[in-house]
Amino acid sequence: MRQIYWILAMWLVLLHVYLGAAMPSLDGPTGLLTIPTAESLQFMEVNIGADYLWSQSKAGEAWKIKANVGTFKNLELGVVGGTVPTEGAFLNIKYFLMADAQRYPLSLAVGVQNLFSHSRTELYMVASKSFPYPIRLHLGFKAALTNADIIPYVMGGVEYFMSHPVSAVVDFTGGNKLYKFNAGIRWTVMDDLAVQIAFLDLGRTDQNGASSTIGASFSRPF
Repeated sequence: MRQIYWILAMWLVLLHVYLGAAMPSLDGPTGLLTIPTAESLQFMEVNIGADYLWSQSKAGEAWKIKANVGTFKNLELGVVGGTVPTEGAFLNIKYFLMADAQRYPLSLAVGVQNLFSHSRTELYMVASKSFPYPIRLHLGFKAALTNADIIPYVMGGVEYFMSHPVSAVVDFTGGNKLYKFNAGIRWTVMDDLAVQIAFLDLGRTDQNGASSTIGASFSRPF
């Protein structure tokens, strides 16, 4: 648990130095807990995040650091690294395709996660929809390119804004006869700082059980 306090302390120090809150997902791209969404960073907007993960499995503790920047028109580029993925740091790319002109728009994005990974690169398409209620819905598909096969997945999630700074987040991925459900709470401490705590792979019944994560991120336009 000591590592948790070091991570939070690090981000509080950085807050006083600089950085302005689109939050990255666990694997890097702007999104929910574990899935990307069709909400991308604006041009020259940057976010940086860190997550500390722990579980009862042999893997024990791990951490991730990720950073994204809005480049060119509708394009988000990012990197993710840490003790996982174990191969090193990888590139993430998200391209924001469209958003209709409605008051509560439907948006669409495509992207790739873990580019240049030798074991698992993922291609995805995702749609995001706002509603007149304090809720956002996200649904999409992805293909995991492994050494042995191409595995299709469905993914989706909901973010419900319980109050102005606090939201509840639930997302899932499903494929290859395996579904994973995740749930967490996000707190926007201020416009450029957000923290979250989440429980991953809920309902897992083997000896490893579910895992947990706590993280923080900064977002700010230059």
